[in-house]
Amino acid sequence: MGEITTEETGSTRRFREKRQAILAAAADAINEQSAKGMTFADVARRVGLNTTSVTYQTDAETCARIPAILRAVVEAEDRVFVRCGLIGFGASSIDFELLFDSAGADYVAFYDGRTAVGVAILRRFAAEGIEIAYPTQVNLNARADGTIVDPVEAHP
Repeated sequence: MGEITTEETGSTRRFREKRQAILAAAADAINEQSAKGMTFADVARRVGLNTTSVTYQTDAETCARIPAILRAVVEAEDRVFVRCGLIGFGASSIDFELLFDSAGADYVAFYDGRTAVGVAILRRFAAEGIEIAYPTQVNLNARADGTIVDPVEAHP
């Protein structure tokens, strides 16, 4: 929701940014190991891309610390932190993107590591008092004259 599709490519800005992040990680992997004998599947197995969203009640100082928090989580799970940053303001969330690398081409190890990173993020956010966002909606009721009905006044 809120994404604008470009006519010439049919892709969204967010998709292009994710694609660019994956390509950058792939280039790093190829530069480290050389392209000889490496397939795109090998590269794809190494790259972890995760969007983490926090509530709008998260203060600016905490938001500023989130990339460092996520870096510490990734490194504690023996993964290689690539980058993390605030990527946008969603309908119900402040969105951060995390990119990390897993050495080797073992997909099962990568998958298990991605799960471990995700669970560690949940634990760390809980310890820090940071709330993961979920879609929310506020319904307002109006009287016949158009004035808003305050739900607090309606239910003292």
